[in-house]
Amino acid sequence: MLCTAAIASPWPSADASASGAAGLDAPAKKDLTMRLVSSVENSSLDWEAQYRYIEDIGDGRGCTGGIIGFCSGTSDMLALVELYTKRVPHNVLAGCLPALRAVNSTASRKGPAPGFSAAWHKAARTSAAFREAQRDERDRGYFDPAVARAKSETTYLDAFLDARVRAMNQEKAHSDVTRVGTAQPVFLREGDLDLGTPLKWKVCGDSYTIG
Repeated sequence: MLCTAAIASPWPSADASASGAAGLDAPAKKDLTMRLVSSVENSSLDWEAQYRYIEDIGDGRGCTGGIIGFCSGTSDMLALVELYTKRVPHNVLAGCLPALRAVNSTASRKGPAPGFSAAWHKAARTSAAFREAQRDERDRGYFDPAVARAKSETTYLDAFLDARVRAMNQEKAHSDVTRVGTAQPVFLREGDLDLGTPLKWKVCGDSYTIG
């Protein structure tokens, strides 16, 4: 997703983490985390504006879309559309599934199918079930596993961020590594692993404050 914009309210208790513990997986903390992610991905704290986002950013992962950057080339976009179609069989994206399966695990720049972007925009705009499916796939594939691992020592998280910077430096589309090089480590240095507000950080030269 690219650097684009208030702030979303926490969503229902059904968003509880698989761990069932309070803290980082509480709804309010999840909302705060999504604002942090949106600041580095979209240059905005308004993460809910990203449900309809979809484009090819040239990173070799096909189309990138939604609130966490589901990709047509890395299986998570396919998993999302399959989940949505299981819940709402006759949706506007269902007809794109064969083409989406065909480009899965490829860097296809043609996109999953003609009209896919328009269908994605419509689903995000008109379907609460599609937005819910995005949140559920975010939790299953990313948020819940990350929170479970984040409840560990600072040393591990610092090493993880260093490794991520090295990996991103290998990709032209991710040459700006401030999201993990300077934005996230500030919370480690300050010992704020629970993301207590107020939070202050910088990404791509822009300053942000929450709380």
